[in-house]
Amino acid sequence: MNLKDIPWPNLSHDLLKLGDDWTNFAQLDFPADREVIYSEGYKEAANLIASHLQADRMKIDLLIYPLVFLYRHHVELSLKSIIISGNKLLDRQNQNLHHHKIDVLWIEVKDIITEIWSDHSDDIDAVENIISQLASIDPGSFSFRYHEDKIGNSTISALKSLDINNFKIVMDSLSNFLGGVSDAISDYLDTNENFSP
Repeated sequence: MNLKDIPWPNLSHDLLKLGDDWTNFAQLDFPADREVIYSEGYKEAANLIASHLQADRMKIDLLIYPLVFLYRHHVELSLKSIIISGNKLLDRQNQNLHHHKIDVLWIEVKDIITEIWSDHSDDIDAVENIISQLASIDPGSFSFRYHEDKIGNSTISALKSLDINNFKIVMDSLSNFLGGVSDAISDYLDTNENFSP
C-alpha cells in the first residue's frame, strides 16, 4: 500500500461536516423514547458483529470484546427503560439509575414485573439466571471495555473462552423477553391512565 493512500488527519477535516449524499445522514433528533433507540442501536450493532463473526471467524478474538459490551449495554439500557416506564405506570418514583449494575437493576425490574403480572415465575427465574451470569462476568460494565480494572487487575481473568453462537442465542432470548415487557408496559401506559395491578 502506498503511504499516500493511508487516511491521515489534516486541518480540513471536520468531524461534523455533512456531505452531499443525504442518505449518509444519521438522524439524532427523533422524538421517540431515547432510551429505546439507544438500547436497540447497541443490540443491532452486536447482531451485526455476531453475524459477521459467524460468517468469518478471522477476527473473533478481536471483536468478542465489543460484541459482549454491546449486548450487555443493550440489556442495561433495556432494564433502565423498563424501570422508568414501569414506575410511571405504577405511579412510583425512580431511584438512582446512574450506575451500571445490571443485577441491581434487575431486582427493581423483577419487582415491577411481579407487581403487574403474577403468572410468569418460570420466565422470571430464567431471565434472572441469565442476568446473574452476565453480571458475574461483567459486574460493572468494565470487563469488556478495559483489559484492567482501576487497580490493575485483569477484568476477565477467570473467563478463558466464549461461544459467540450460544452467547447470541441467549442474548436474543433475553432481549425478546425484556422487549416484550417494555412493549406491554407501553401499551398499558397508552390505554390505561389509572392502572392498578
